[in-house]
Amino acid sequence: HSHQVFGYNKKLEQMKETLKDEQAKRDNCIREQYRDRLEEVHQVMNHSHQMLGEKADVIHRLNTSVVKKINNYERVNEMKDLGKLEAKSEYKKIIDEQTNQHKKEISNLKAQYEYLLSEKEKEFEKFVNEFKVYHAQKKEE
Repeated sequence: HSHQVFGYNKKLEQMKETLKDEQAKRDNCIREQYRDRLEEVHQVMNHSHQMLGEKADVIHRLNTSVVKKINNYERVNEMKDLGKLEAKSEYKKIIDEQTNQHKKEISNLKAQYEYLLSEKEKEFEKFVNEFKVYHAQKKEE
């Protein structure tokens, strides 16, 4: 009888450890995913900054050419402003899309881990209930 109780206690402790390990794994995985997504966002931002720099350079060269050929100050400013607006709009669109995608992925991962954790908790509760029934039966004997 005491060996069985000891066995149940040992199994209970093992399940507690497994639950702690699963929680730690989930937390580490979420942190890792977050770091990966953050790194991707930084890469996209750096790439976007580079693209903006290249576009700004193209716009600058275009403006210089227009000034030399046309010498129309108002037209040059209009083209420059339009180019900046287009580049800013494209950059914002890319960043917003990436940010939304990463938020969805992190939310999905969190939901998956919460589901797995709830399944482990149900298994743990089932074991505890079985142990209580067993213990009650042994008391009656």
